[in-house]
Amino acid sequence: MPFKLLKKVISHLRKTAKCPSCGGSFTENDIFILATAAQLRGDGFSGLFVVECQKCNVQSFVVAQAQNATADNKNEAINLQTSQSQKNISANDILDMHNLLKDYRGDLSELLK
Repeated sequence: MPFKLLKKVISHLRKTAKCPSCGGSFTENDIFILATAAQLRGDGFSGLFVVECQKCNVQSFVVAQAQNATADNKNEAINLQTSQSQKNISANDILDMHNLLKDYRGDLSELLK
């Protein structure tokens, strides 16, 4: 995913995503990128993020998907799905996810189903 598009997605996350526990907003420092993938069919992309609420210390996964997404396109639809983690995410959890995704070549939305 181009860096300019990634910045646009993070900006969208900051504006629209809320903590599922307390409803708080996120800053750029609260958003961690786990994986991004261009979709094999079309101009879409998927991204997997972890967000950490500074108000209540709850960590959540956020899946962002966009169709017809380009850095300059103002008309793409970015859909966000947020799920609250049942426990705090450890460094080992992040490494496990990284190891799973580093060689994965499929569609991220299919992986998360």
